[in-house]
Amino acid sequence: MTSRSNASDLPLLFDANKLKYNSLFIGLYAISVVVLFAGVHSPMVFMLHWYDVGLSKAVDTGLFPKYAAEYLTSNKDIIFSNFVIPLKTLFFFAALLVVIYPLCKTISAYRSRILNKWVNKKIILSVLSSFGILCLLVFPWRLAAYGEMSFDPFGYRDNKMWYYQRILSTALSYFLQMKGPVLYLTFSLFCTVLLLWIIYLFFLERNIVLSRIELISLGTSSFIVSQLYLPGHPEQLVYALMLSLFIMPTDSFSRLSVVVLCILTHEISIVPISFLALLYFTKEEKIKTGIIIALYGFFWLLSFGMNVSALLAVRDVDGGNGLTWMVQFPFREILGIAISIKLLWIVVGYTVLKKSEDRITIVSFIAIALLFTALGVDTSRLMGYSIVAVVLSYYWTRKEQLIHPQVLRYVIVGNLLLPSFYICTHVGVLFVNGIFPYGEDGRLLMANGLYQIFYMGLM
Repeated sequence: MTSRSNASDLPLLFDANKLKYNSLFIGLYAISVVVLFAGVHSPMVFMLHWYDVGLSKAVDTGLFPKYAAEYLTSNKDIIFSNFVIPLKTLFFFAALLVVIYPLCKTISAYRSRILNKWVNKKIILSVLSSFGILCLLVFPWRLAAYGEMSFDPFGYRDNKMWYYQRILSTALSYFLQMKGPVLYLTFSLFCTVLLLWIIYLFFLERNIVLSRIELISLGTSSFIVSQLYLPGHPEQLVYALMLSLFIMPTDSFSRLSVVVLCILTHEISIVPISFLALLYFTKEEKIKTGIIIALYGFFWLLSFGMNVSALLAVRDVDGGNGLTWMVQFPFREILGIAISIKLLWIVVGYTVLKKSEDRITIVSFIAIALLFTALGVDTSRLMGYSIVAVVLSYYWTRKEQLIHPQVLRYVIVGNLLLPSFYICTHVGVLFVNGIFPYGEDGRLLMANGLYQIFYMGLM
């Protein structure tokens, strides 16, 4: 077991027994990472363009006769749907199995501990009941665009170029045959339950048992509640993978697999996972992580013809980038940040002031989340990347009673009662079904109307 030098009583990474991997597997693992990164950066829109350009150049150089090129062009859709996409899917799935294998191996080595301590009736009931109450507070019904992508993530035509890199969640649902709006919604909500479970286990591994009200109150933070407002977004898999490093037994290859899986889930996870690697990985693992990230960046740039301007241009939303919208509507940005973890800002701030242990980690993850809100428009969703800071802060507050227990209870209850909203800098506050938000959509639930009267009366 390894632990941080400035907090020896807070083990963050458990070392699995030294697992042996032969040279054949190491080579296969490297090839698989290349296949995955090449696959994710060859979306349908790009491949169709490359196909047309390639045929045109083949005709111009005399490699193909014109009639053959015309035949291949007229049958392009058939060629892609019957040959190219199935092959790409097969290679991606095979490579993914290789990358996941080290994680499966270490989990198998510790399966008795997992089954005996992490999975029991009390924990399952606590997590599921907390999730059910959170669904009443913010009813999950608006599925993000990833639901359509789940039908065929490898043949999906992402004309906006926003979603194709975030392929892992839709690929997993596709391989599990949980395709389409209803089944992908189910898969997404399962991932939310998984994240709640991992948060619970984070504290359990440190001899702190969260009460239901604590877990629900933590769940009203943006890293959970935004996944209920817009189910289907992949960030929750990134959060679960990052937190798993704090509780799950892992060897060197497993940690590298977590890096690869995080990047395949969402491209901006490069920043937080790099930071975790910088703090907690061995020197050799840091070098390998750097190589993995550099390889991903190479394929990313290559897919845009090494044109950085073209790469950045597709990130604009409604004619402006995140910074433009933030400058134009600063109050939306401030409100989104404030409401992201609500009264838990007190816990985070007090921990930073009182504890030197993990201060760098906490401040850095808050800074990373703030940076993301400046680059993007979904302030509420992007503030979810503060999850590590929030969880660590609450751990220290509970462990060392940085805040008086009675006062902390008031903070937790107040945090639960304070409404959570979904805020984007380009559109403002978005209203949804549930007890928390109030607005036109909220009329579908009587409880929401009663809450609106109560809340508006207080305001």
